[in-house]
Order: sequence, then C-alpha cells, then structure tokens
Amino acid sequence: TDGSINTAGTLTTTGITASNGGALGTVVSGTAGSVTLEATSVAATGAIVTTGGANGAGGNVTATASTGALNIGTVTTTGGTANGNSAGSAAGNITLSGVNVVGTTLTATGSAATTNLSNKAGGAGGAITIDSTGGVTLTALTASGGAATTTSGAGGNAGKIDISNTVAGNVTTTTLTAGTGAATGTGAGGSTTGGVSVTNSAGSITF
Repeated sequence: TDGSINTAGTLTTTGITASNGGALGTVVSGTAGSVTLEATSVAATGAIVTTGGANGAGGNVTATASTGALNIGTVTTTGGTANGNSAGSAAGNITLSGVNVVGTTLTATGSAATTNLSNKAGGAGGAITIDSTGGVTLTALTASGGAATTTSGAGGNAGKIDISNTVAGNVTTTTLTAGTGAATGTGAGGSTTGGVSVTNSAGSITF
C-alpha cells in the first residue's frame, strides 16, 4: 500500500485496552490512553476499553472505515474511579465512521466523585459521534456526567450523542442517554449543551 487509509485493506482485531495508570491519593493520573483504527473496512469484534485508571480520564476511541463497513464490539471510555477526596474524571470521546456502522453498546460516562462531605464534582461525559453512508445499527449509547459528593458539589457535564446517516440505509438503535451528573447541596448542575441528535436523510430511524 501507499500508507494511506484508502489502500489499507481490511483491519481485523479483537479486544483492545489502552488506559492510563492509577494514581495515588488526590493526584490526577497521567495522559489518557487512546485507540485509533483506520482502514478501508474495519472489523473490531472484541471489547475496546480506554477507561481511566484511578483518578484518570478515559481515552478517545476513533474507528474509520473509508470505503467499507465498520463492525465494532462494545466500546467503553469511562472516567476512572475517583480515589478518596477526589473529583470524578472525564470520559473519552467515541468517533465511528464508515459505509454501514454496526456495533453494540457504546459508553462514554464521567465517573462519580467519592468521599461524602468532600464537595467534589463529578466527571464530564464524552461525545459519541457516528457518521455513516450506509446505515447504522447500534444498541445502548450512554454519554452522561458523573455524580458529585456531599455537601455541595457540581454534577458532571452531560456528553453528547450525534448519529448521522446519508446516502443509503436505516438507523436502528435502542436507548440513547446523555444526562448530567447529580449535583449535591448548592452545587451547580452540569451543562446539557450537548444533547442527542439522530438524523437520516436516506431512510428510517428506529429506536
């Protein structure tokens, strides 16, 4: 090949995990791991996990099939579990594109803060973006913020879910959730600017 995505052929893989290490105490973990899959068609049947380690952000997952189908298993980019007296961590983003995107559960949820009376905020949800030109078949998608702790903590910002299909095919999915994390006391509620968007100029949309 010439090293470009358009001549890369079919990429087949099973499970992949790429996460940062767990931090100690209230220290924030290192740079989040990430996964990028690019080929003319992609078959990633195993679980892809970029969940953060303790006090670590989740990493981004990007899978692109330039001229063929994208088949993918579960994808989880959740923020890592918070240590004591620590805020929740943000989720990574999930970006999938191809000619017919087929998958199962996609989760980009911020983690909850820990330790009551610590007044810590929840982590933000990530963005889930699906772009297809031949139909979309997925199950549950979740991009929500994490909960705060008492007495007064801010809820994590909601992520967003954006599914777009053009040219041909239908969009079929089940539950789509992009909510804010629960605040406590006088803590601010998380932002809901992301929301959920599903469009299909080529066929039907079924939930």
